[in-house]
Amino acid sequence: MNKKIASCFATLLALSALGGCAFLAGRKASTAARPDWIENWSAQYPGARYLAGVGIGYSRASAEDFARGEIAKIFSAQVNVQESASQTETDRSGGNGGTSSLLTSAFQNVRTASHKVLEDSRIAQDWQDPQSGQYYALAILDRQKASASLSEQIGDLDSQIEHQESDLKQSANKLARAKDAMGIVTDLAKRRELSAELRVVGQSGEGAPAPVDAAAAQSDAQSALAALNVVIHLDGDGADEVANGVIRGLNDLGIQARQGDPSQKGLDISVTGSVFTSRENLGDGSPWKRARSSADIRVEDASNSKTIAAIRPSAREDSQNYETAVTRSLDSLSQACAQQIKQAVSDYLAGQ
Repeated sequence: MNKKIASCFATLLALSALGGCAFLAGRKASTAARPDWIENWSAQYPGARYLAGVGIGYSRASAEDFARGEIAKIFSAQVNVQESASQTETDRSGGNGGTSSLLTSAFQNVRTASHKVLEDSRIAQDWQDPQSGQYYALAILDRQKASASLSEQIGDLDSQIEHQESDLKQSANKLARAKDAMGIVTDLAKRRELSAELRVVGQSGEGAPAPVDAAAAQSDAQSALAALNVVIHLDGDGADEVANGVIRGLNDLGIQARQGDPSQKGLDISVTGSVFTSRENLGDGSPWKRARSSADIRVEDASNSKTIAAIRPSAREDSQNYETAVTRSLDSLSQACAQQIKQAVSDYLAGQ
């Protein structure tokens, strides 16, 4: 009887152990034989149908993150290459720094679009090396689904470009023309990158042709920007220094801004506000003098009194000579105002 009990007990222990292993197998990465996808393309997920990335980590989560990152690198490489190509194309077509500056925000949107495509990637398999304890993960992206997603995004951009092109030809409003022209250039930059990614996932070596000529679109944008009537009017101590900095920033966009009367007729964009400079106390006995310069500036679409941006930057600078500190603080403030207004106008014209 004791032998039978012992035998049954041993059987129960064995079944319990097997059940526990089965349960854990569902929770942990497989420790079976080393899968083929770690070294080469997976036979189950061939390269003709999938983009794949392999990640390695000391946890399953980190390995999966790295695997997804490997797929993302394919797209990032294309974006960086195309960004350089876009700059070269702009230079060759006679473009100035203005058009190139306005394109900067487009590339960020392209990366966002790429991330949307990467949302379709998934972890196909995990494996844990029983000797080292390291985890391996295989991420895959279905080429057909990714191609369909990219094609849809390109189609949406093409419809928008065609609409903007029609408006550009019909509009007599200078600011509206500038927005349409820059919208076209920006959308062309976006679709160029998406088309490059379509070539990657589609393996066709061909991208979708653009509905308009890129060089002609850039020329139209440069002409539209140069035609804008933009004035700067700031008051207060150091106003001229700050105004000149803002003018230089807008010139970088291809806009020929100038100081002038913001109430005059025919303005497209006005930049108005005040500049303030004051001394700050650093305490008794300090050999340093501190100047604080600040500005309260409003950038407006003069055609409809719409606020493009309202900024209140400030800058502090120290020197043993107070006048030197003032000069430095105004220079720093000028740069901050120029950068913020340049970005605001760029985003407004590009429709961001």
